Amino acid sequence: MNSPAGVAIVGMACRYPDADSPAKLWETVLGRRRGFRRIPEYRLSRTYLGAADDPDRTYLTRAGLLRDWRFDRERFGVPGPLHRAVDHTHWLALETAADALVDAGFTDGGGLDRDRVGVLFGNSLTGEFSRAAQLRLRWPFIRRAAAAALEGAGINGDSGARALTLLRDFVCDPFPTPGDETLAGALSNTIAGRVCNHFDFHGSGFTVDGACASSLLSVITACGALLAGDLDFALAGGVDLSLDPFELVGFARTGALAVDEMRVYDQSPTGFLPGEGCGVVALMRAEEAERAGLRTYAVLTGWGTSSDGSGGLIRPRPYGQELAMTRAYRMAGVVPDSVELVEGHGTGTKVGDEVELTALAAVRGDGAARAALGSIKANIGHTKAAAGVAGLIKATLAVHHRVLPPTTGVERPHELLARAGTPLRVLDEVEPWLTPTPLASVSSTGFGGVNAHVVLRGLPARPAGELPRRVAALSRHLPRHDIVLLDAGDSAALAALAGEFAELAPVLSSAELHDLAATRHASRRGAGAVRCALVADTPDRLHGAATAARDHLRTWDGRFLLDEGAGVVLTSGPAPRVGLLLPGQAAPVRAALGTWADGLDVPAATGVRLVDDSCDTAVAQPAIVRQSLAALAWLDACGCRPVAATGHSLGEISALVWAGAIDPAAGLRLAVVRGRVMAEHGRTGTGMVAIGVDAERATALTEGLDVEIAGFNGPAQTTVSGLVADLDQLVLRARAQDVPAIALPVSHGFHSTAMTGVVEPWRAELAAVSFSPVGRPVFSTVTGRVLTSNTDLRALFGGQMTSPVRFEEATREVARRCDLLVEAGPGTTLTDLARVIVPEVPVFSLDSGHPRRHAVATAALAASGAGDLDAWFAGRVTRPLDVGTTIELLASPCETGPAAARPPEPDVPPRASAPIEPVVADQRDAGGIAPLEVVRAHLSRTLELPPSAIRAESTLLADLHLNSLQVVQVVAAIAGVLDRKPPGPELSVVDATVADIAELLATRPPAAAREPADPPAGLADWVRAFEHRWVPAEPVGPVPEPGEWTVDAPAGHWLHSNALPGSGLAVWLEDTAPEEVARVLALVARTRPQRLLVAHSGHPAAAAIGRSAAVELGGCAVTVVDSTVDTLDPRLVVDGGYQELRVTSDGVERITTHVLRPGPDTELPLAEGDVCLVTGGADGITALCGAALARRTGCTLVLLGRSAPDTSRVTGALDAFGVPAHYVQADVTDPDDVARAVSAAGVLGPVRGLLHGAGVNTPQRMDAVTSETLRRTLAPKVTGLRLLLDAAPRLRLVVGFGSIIGRRGLPGEAEYCVANDWLRTELERAPVVPGRRYFYLEWSLWAGAGMGERMGVVDDLAAAGITPIDPDTGPDAMLRVLTDRHAPVTVLLTGRFPAGPTLAVGGHVLEPLRFTEDLPVRVPGVEAGAVASLSLGDDPYLDEHRVDGVPVLPAVLGLEAMAQAAEAAEAVADHSRRGWSFADINLHSPVVVGERGSRTVRVLALTDDGVGVRVALRDDSDGFVADRFTAAVHEAAAPPASTVPLDGFEPDDDRPHPFYGPLLFHTGRFRRLLAYDSLSAFEVRARVRAEPGERWFSDFHHQRLLLGDPGAHDAALHVLLACVPHRRALPVGADRFTVWRQPSGVLRVHAVERSHTVDDYVFDVDVVNAVGDAVARWDGLRLRAIGPVGWDEPMPVSLVGPLFSRRLIELDVAQRVELVVAAAEADGSRRDGWVTVDGPGHVLLGRADRPIGLAWGSAGLALASGADGEVIAELARKLDEPVEVAAGRIAAGRTALTRLGVGAAAPLEVNEVTDDRLAVLSGEGVAVVVARPRVAGLGEPIVAIAAGRGRHA
Repeated sequence: MNSPAGVAIVGMACRYPDADSPAKLWETVLGRRRGFRRIPEYRLSRTYLGAADDPDRTYLTRAGLLRDWRFDRERFGVPGPLHRAVDHTHWLALETAADALVDAGFTDGGGLDRDRVGVLFGNSLTGEFSRAAQLRLRWPFIRRAAAAALEGAGINGDSGARALTLLRDFVCDPFPTPGDETLAGALSNTIAGRVCNHFDFHGSGFTVDGACASSLLSVITACGALLAGDLDFALAGGVDLSLDPFELVGFARTGALAVDEMRVYDQSPTGFLPGEGCGVVALMRAEEAERAGLRTYAVLTGWGTSSDGSGGLIRPRPYGQELAMTRAYRMAGVVPDSVELVEGHGTGTKVGDEVELTALAAVRGDGAARAALGSIKANIGHTKAAAGVAGLIKATLAVHHRVLPPTTGVERPHELLARAGTPLRVLDEVEPWLTPTPLASVSSTGFGGVNAHVVLRGLPARPAGELPRRVAALSRHLPRHDIVLLDAGDSAALAALAGEFAELAPVLSSAELHDLAATRHASRRGAGAVRCALVADTPDRLHGAATAARDHLRTWDGRFLLDEGAGVVLTSGPAPRVGLLLPGQAAPVRAALGTWADGLDVPAATGVRLVDDSCDTAVAQPAIVRQSLAALAWLDACGCRPVAATGHSLGEISALVWAGAIDPAAGLRLAVVRGRVMAEHGRTGTGMVAIGVDAERATALTEGLDVEIAGFNGPAQTTVSGLVADLDQLVLRARAQDVPAIALPVSHGFHSTAMTGVVEPWRAELAAVSFSPVGRPVFSTVTGRVLTSNTDLRALFGGQMTSPVRFEEATREVARRCDLLVEAGPGTTLTDLARVIVPEVPVFSLDSGHPRRHAVATAALAASGAGDLDAWFAGRVTRPLDVGTTIELLASPCETGPAAARPPEPDVPPRASAPIEPVVADQRDAGGIAPLEVVRAHLSRTLELPPSAIRAESTLLADLHLNSLQVVQVVAAIAGVLDRKPPGPELSVVDATVADIAELLATRPPAAAREPADPPAGLADWVRAFEHRWVPAEPVGPVPEPGEWTVDAPAGHWLHSNALPGSGLAVWLEDTAPEEVARVLALVARTRPQRLLVAHSGHPAAAAIGRSAAVELGGCAVTVVDSTVDTLDPRLVVDGGYQELRVTSDGVERITTHVLRPGPDTELPLAEGDVCLVTGGADGITALCGAALARRTGCTLVLLGRSAPDTSRVTGALDAFGVPAHYVQADVTDPDDVARAVSAAGVLGPVRGLLHGAGVNTPQRMDAVTSETLRRTLAPKVTGLRLLLDAAPRLRLVVGFGSIIGRRGLPGEAEYCVANDWLRTELERAPVVPGRRYFYLEWSLWAGAGMGERMGVVDDLAAAGITPIDPDTGPDAMLRVLTDRHAPVTVLLTGRFPAGPTLAVGGHVLEPLRFTEDLPVRVPGVEAGAVASLSLGDDPYLDEHRVDGVPVLPAVLGLEAMAQAAEAAEAVADHSRRGWSFADINLHSPVVVGERGSRTVRVLALTDDGVGVRVALRDDSDGFVADRFTAAVHEAAAPPASTVPLDGFEPDDDRPHPFYGPLLFHTGRFRRLLAYDSLSAFEVRARVRAEPGERWFSDFHHQRLLLGDPGAHDAALHVLLACVPHRRALPVGADRFTVWRQPSGVLRVHAVERSHTVDDYVFDVDVVNAVGDAVARWDGLRLRAIGPVGWDEPMPVSLVGPLFSRRLIELDVAQRVELVVAAAEADGSRRDGWVTVDGPGHVLLGRADRPIGLAWGSAGLALASGADGEVIAELARKLDEPVEVAAGRIAAGRTALTRLGVGAAAPLEVNEVTDDRLAVLSGEGVAVVVARPRVAGLGEPIVAIAAGRGRHA
């Protein structure tokens, strides 16, 4: 053997749809098998499916899917947790790479120099499984959204917390817990790295991403590395598992996906069906492979790559592909046309296939040898990153086996393949490859414009002259429809079996349908008592047939049943007697036989060329007879033995062949002669008519006409022959009497006197025919009787010409002798007739030219026992597959997670997550068992590997694929099983084996008790400051009757004499001693009064006692009164809830809470060098806030705490502090400690600041409070503050840290509530010191810090609806308060909290409006959440705003809803508002409402610190996840100055504008457009009408609108649609929308385009009223085209200009050519600065940013030059219009060019012809667009626009 140059392919492996090895792939290719199947719900739910134009859905339902692949973890020793953490692409690549090594002879890499082995894989974006798992990592976002949704729906407390817990499980559980493999397992580059890692290859390992060219690029890269000497051996290929919404929706948006079937290189391209899989080739330098004696499949001799450059990222260009091919052939040293097999990229897309064919033809050259062409994608789907190597493996196998495989997926070859001289061909049949050294090539392209091409050659050998028998068998054509035959002992068993097939069918691939049918036939052992045949061409239709059979069997009576539509036959009993119906000339004319006739002895017609559908009787007759002869041969092959026959006219020849009177070849010759003689001698001008009545009535209809009965075809079918003119009258006469009549497509009036001239020539021909006696019963349609052995057949045939056909009589005679009639020949003409003649006898057609009917008939014969299926399945090579087969396909975790698989479980606890979750056995399992066996058993369970895979010598890192962290975790778990203390630093994991771990654990001491896990951290949405105000509170209503009260007050106190309503406990608080406060708390708790009155005069604990009682004693109504008078109006005592009053001689006030509006800023009273004391330790929220204060001011912090300074808690906190800080151990309740600490701080600088956050909290119920416990709780806060103020007299800033508990109370927190509120009173009443500011901050719960965190109550409080404050947010909130010059002393700082009896945010009373009638969330001044249910009943305007028939919420109504929510969120009602302003409007997606039912929307508003309100509108279509509309709402700026008033225009009538309907989809109250004053693509002046009194909602809803009439606002938008008259455009956003006044009367709209792209248009729109006042304005209104507008009628002339302005943009000819068509008598002033062209009654005006030339109509057109002849002809051909019309277009184009200044001789060429019949011409740096629009009143005038350089120039 010679030493070949290049790179040898020495090994291959693959796993693709329908092919789990190269051998199986070769079978798939040869057998034209197609591995496409329906995507199951557990891979891609049907909820992802939508219309082709749905931007968020795909329309794909079928794909090539891997079957029965499950990674062999045991083979590779991969633990279950690791397997789940890594994307399946890694494992598929590893397994396939391992198989390639085996195929190359290097199992597990043995025998290779591992330092010289490289691995290169093609892949894009890893795979869908790791992409899906990213959803888990988005849980915080999902939780925030869900929490907001729950709160918006009013679901709080335990229910909301439980819902979030369940949702967390539903979202996170389907995906592996993130660990150290999560990142690596989701990267594409680690695919190659994982293979290197497993086999310890050190050459190189990386992944190549060239989109769909990735795998071929990886092969090319590997080949280069081999030839460069960088590697000695390489594995290269690609892997792709990506059938998720990301890719499928993305490809759907490009229109590249097929709908059901996939065709490639076809005249009718379909797009592609995606696939998945992996392919790998093993490569070596060819000479070294030869030297090593390795098998070489083929040698890669050349390769080339290129880029399309500026051609486009996703649209291929021929030149780029030509470059790659040319480079490959140059490197290989071969001429392109020496390559005899091209494995193309072939995706089946229109552009892709055409570009590739163009490039191949250009490189090979016209007239060159024709290479066989194919694409593996038609078999397995487009496997994208793995596609190129699949094609390479196919081509390699073809070269290796020296076989040119058939082309799959081509029905009608592409025009470029059918043209003369094409150098390419598609193969319908497999061919031997006769070249001694075969050459093949493979192409692959990818998004981004990358192209790859490789050339490979086989090893020289003597070619075989014929195909191997197995290859021939594999390549045998399979029928399109297949037959599955079932039988059983009774109907019930058969129905059950049919149900099993119905269940199996939907998961089958197209190829497996045939496998199932063949397997079923091969396994059949005799016929059962009841039988069923199913006929289907797709798995879906097999499912339908099996389901229909099961349904029929419920009521079936056992007689023969044929449901041809469903493809079902049911039979029972013995085999029926079969009669034949053989068709005549009324049958369809079909030239070719079906593939089922291959191998049958059917003669060919000589002396005539058969043509489909010919009406020439000389052609039709032999064609029909030949089809019948084929059908007879097929029946004989199937073992069918008919007992009688009749032939309709011509069909008697076929009947006599069947009866043995004449052989098939002679019969076909006789048919040829008969046709020729009848054509030559029949009377011309005659014909035939079929009439739908019997002969008697037909005769009556023919009275007086020169016609005669030619056929008695049935009780309702008679055929008449005669002169064509008389037949025409007959048809009219019959139809006048409602009698069906139709002229037959025949050339003569057969079976009548019109055939008289045929008789003698025909008899002369018959004389030369030798007939044998009739050997089987044939009933003649000449006589209606049976033929005998004595019948003179020549005489019979001679008289047949002029005798009527007696088909009805003959058929009845046959039916008397038969149980089943079969039409044997083309069509169903006789079947239809016979079903009327003998309805009691089953009849069907073997229709030899119709694959489905042929299959059904064959199935019916086999099922009934009148035939068999041996011939049907003869010679097939299929794969075993029966009904019991389990088909396993990959599943998506998104479709199989708990939310899809189980109902919610009650009280699901949260679960901690860990990188690996070991299975911990019961500790008792370890008793008495050696530690080694415990370790092995535990590892086996944990890693989900069999015990045999866990050997004592197995290393945990290398062999068991654990990482070091997982080793520690697993070892700790095993230690727990063994009740041993886990090892610490002594555990060395580098080379630790299973035995090492067992030995180590055996020496460990017993385990100690474990500490509980930390609680999870919380989240925060917003943090705002609130203030508490005293507002007047007047008593209302009559004075109530006094009740029974217990009074706890000194004798003679006014409480004893004050009449109070109802019954309860009244307490007077005066003594501030802790003993007294504790006594009162105990008294209240013990008494549990229905009403509680706490009266006091400035007592620091009174309010806290009342608040605690209100929340801890259920149902207790509490009134707290701070009184300086000796009486109380009984009407002020509440009978429910909580009220806090202040009563003085000046009146009564109550406390309320409101959002704190920021005041002017002021400087903080601290500076660099000042010292700020911080109490509460080093790790609390006070310390966090102190750090922020230090960063802002530069002050020095001194932290005071009780912990020792050297404790880890303190040192760790100080290390993480971020600013310099000093720590002093001190108890703030100890005067000496405080004095010492302040003195120490004074050394560092003047002590100017104090953040006092010290405190203790020991929760206990009110009745457990004692004076001692209360004193301990009060001391840090109150005593500590007093001591600190005394010790540091120079303080400028004093900030007390309190808790929201002090403001609202909390069950079990009475002491802490008292302490915090006491601290508040201390600070509010602190003495005034010049230069000093006091603050008391009531903090809500913090996440990860603070008292709530230390006490472990964060989750409980969060579950109660208190949103924790983020530690990154809280300090900033504090600083905003401290720098607020007008901030009060006491400020509540909190996130969202639930309103309760003791604390609620006050605000203005809202008037219910349509969208805020249901307001479950409202914090005035902060946020509001409204819920509204929209339906066609409640919101009738929806029915008048349908986009493509679907009710859609108008954008202006969405903005109205947002305004209403914004108003609800505001703190106070704004009655002086100048107007509404919406900024940053984004209409992300429409809100669609169904015809029935409702759509729930949520409108969420959040104030932006007084600047404005951010609003989002969501709906329930996705569970309120996505924002549909968003905007920021502000008060409007002052309106612009008034403009010129309108001219008083009013419409003449109330008819809607004519644009409504064809252009504007709006109906009803939206039809407000009155007229256009001017209209172009870029500017509109229009008038619309406002109707403020219109009712928009049903009577059950409030009608007031904040923005005014939506109809007028919407009209101001939809008038712009005329600027884009050929496309449906909708608003998608705006920079700003301002409404200054509600619209009324006639309004003027002026819109000017700001910018545009092809699909987006940005306008500024002004709306003014009749007096010129500004009503509204849209700034930067964005419209987006979402689809076409179909014009079924001529377009109004005013839209012609905008149409062509836009088309010029879309064609990239010119970006701003403003065109207007105006009436000729229009004001000429507009012509200044415009190019004008006069036409019939109108003038075309244009202006642009470049010179333009125009032509309009036919007047003044330049004549096309003689040189334009070719262009005219080309244009006529492409537009399919007369040459003279095309010449007119060219003349118009020339005229426009002349007016642009281009010479008449300038060459023109046709650049593009668009779907809307625009011709784009180019030449000499200009482009000309020529059109013939249908214009109302103007016909089809020619319009031509010429402009300077663009894409087409």
